[in-house]
Amino acid sequence: MRISKHPVSNARASRVFLSGSLALATAWTLLAWLPGCAGGVAGQVPPAGATGNITVEANPQLFAVLCALHAAGFEANVPTAGVHPVRARLHAQLLRQEGPATQALRAFYREHQPSATLSRYISFALVVGPPPQFNYLLRREELPPDVLAIDGFPEVLVNFYGEAQIDRLWAQVGPEYDREIARIHEPVSQIVLTSTSYLRELLKSSSSRTFAVYVEPLVGGKVNFRNYGDRYVIVVSPGSELPLDEIRHAFLHFLLDPLALRYRREVAAKKSLLNIAARAPQLPAGYKEDFSTFLTECLVRAVELRLRRLPPEKLARAIDQAEAEGYILVRTFSL
Repeated sequence: MRISKHPVSNARASRVFLSGSLALATAWTLLAWLPGCAGGVAGQVPPAGATGNITVEANPQLFAVLCALHAAGFEANVPTAGVHPVRARLHAQLLRQEGPATQALRAFYREHQPSATLSRYISFALVVGPPPQFNYLLRREELPPDVLAIDGFPEVLVNFYGEAQIDRLWAQVGPEYDREIARIHEPVSQIVLTSTSYLRELLKSSSSRTFAVYVEPLVGGKVNFRNYGDRYVIVVSPGSELPLDEIRHAFLHFLLDPLALRYRREVAAKKSLLNIAARAPQLPAGYKEDFSTFLTECLVRAVELRLRRLPPEKLARAIDQAEAEGYILVRTFSL
């Protein structure tokens, strides 16, 4: 495996380029469960030396959007004791910000304040380009529904960004963000190493698939994971305890999501199993409606159990719990 670290000065990114081989162990498990396909794996082995693109970084679009949220009054009454120093300091500073663009921002925020406020604005930050323009990276018809729900925000954000001089704030917090990126880089590298080693994963050198961990203290204790096509992003706050389980779960989806698509015909033949899983009240509605997504989630959970190296008794209890929650394929993939 080759790891190449790049300076974090401008992009504030620490890049990890990794090579292994294509999820063969998992593919065999999946294909053994799908009759008639076990002979197809050999032709799927990618060429040796292929690489993927995995980063730990800070993102100026996300920073700007969260600055706008805090200036607009997001979690204005939440105590700052115990939160990240950057978040506590900027939260107070941004609430004191005044000006026509800031007032327009606060009015927009009040008018578009649903229960999932943070989630919608994070989705927006992940589909726009860099400041100060914040142009959409996708066509309008490709935008997620939660982004369309805050239509008109780009212009509001552009005006606020200039008035509040967010570019200066971004430069000021740079050293603190760099330290947090360095702190989280090693445990993320270990997640990548153990996951790719277990699955023997390899991405083609021509692949456009990317996985990024965005380090953002302003997000608070909430973890947000998105994937838009081949781009996977998880947004985390660098607290005293890093959300490594959530990062591992997201990274395993990055590795394993393509399998259900690659063998879509064989997967579709087993779709009736979803009727059994859907009986579980705790199973999220999204999994009850999409068998390939459900299958991949079961596969990810099974790999997580393997990576935890639980004693037999604890492993059995964990599998029983997964089945009770509706993830009925975890037992099959864990064998």
